[in-house]
Amino acid sequence: MMTLDQDITIGCAFRYALGRMTYVVDSVCNEIERQALSISTKTLARFVREIGDAIKEKHAGMEMDEQRWLKTRAIIIAELKRRGIDENTIFGH
Repeated sequence: MMTLDQDITIGCAFRYALGRMTYVVDSVCNEIERQALSISTKTLARFVREIGDAIKEKHAGMEMDEQRWLKTRAIIIAELKRRGIDENTIFGH
């Protein structure tokens, strides 16, 4: 698992990148995917919800950014399911 500081840092990078129209989206998504096994369940579930919300509200960036976020979201969901987290918890129902 990540330290609290590492978890906070990746959360900050995520919040900075979501909705941006810049190369940083790909870099942040790559790092989230690379670190998915170590990121806390709570943080991953928050990423899933926030990506979904941003896409629904058309605030995920350009089309290519939205597609990149969708790929990352699918990888995160798979990791959460691997951890045995049910869909109600993942999607905040």
